[in-house]
Amino acid sequence: MDQAKATTPTPTTMQADARASYDRATALAARLVDRSRVLPMSVDVATFGGPYIVRLHFGPGLEAGRAVLDIASTADGDAVRDEAASCTGDWIECRTVIDGVPVVARALLTKAHADELMQQTPPTPAAPAAQPVPLAASALARP
Repeated sequence: MDQAKATTPTPTTMQADARASYDRATALAARLVDRSRVLPMSVDVATFGGPYIVRLHFGPGLEAGRAVLDIASTADGDAVRDEAASCTGDWIECRTVIDGVPVVARALLTKAHADELMQQTPPTPAAPAAQPVPLAASALARP
């Protein structure tokens, strides 16, 4: 009787590529956290059918916003302000690619702190609307 030989399955190329993507993302996440002066509230390494990405959520506050700007400067990226996403403040977010890995870093700030970090001044109020002309004084009221 022949003995069945146990074989260890070898990963497919797709699995190997996914593993390599995951390893790059986790290594990058660790480096970014090590370099940050603020520890993020959460670090997520995830995939949505493509390469693995790193998401860093620094939470609320001015220092958290500065950490997002640090990530942006590390990658020569830009931080943007999203005023519409929350009624409690403004999100500061950086979406960039570092060493081939997509990275998202975000923080929630008060509007005043977001203004300070993004070096923006609040919008100036619009000029007052022209006052309506009373009908008796208009050209339409004249015979």
